[in-house]
Amino acid sequence: MGFNSRYARVLNICTDPRYFGEPAQYLSKTSPPEVEPITIYGVPNREAIELFLGEGPVSKARKATFGVNLRNLQEEGISLKEGDLLSMRGIQFFIKEVDADGEGGATLVLSKR
Repeated sequence: MGFNSRYARVLNICTDPRYFGEPAQYLSKTSPPEVEPITIYGVPNREAIELFLGEGPVSKARKATFGVNLRNLQEEGISLKEGDLLSMRGIQFFIKEVDADGEGGATLVLSKR
């Protein structure tokens, strides 16, 4: 096995969402009620944010996000939009924002349903 084939094998494993990420159930807000959710893979995160409320003390909150590889989703015909539904770990979320990074990935900012 040559270098190029080993490199390709490692790259395929590293970019395969089944090995790197967590499953979530996705459903477009325009889907008819009888349509089943689609399993997508991504990396969940809860980012800490600080809220400044006037001159009082700083409040801390957490923002739920889900990082995805847009290329994989586009190959499957999935186009993520604000207001679509995402369910993971037994919790349902609305996609509040799709923040594409310009390099083939996106961070979905989530809001509890």
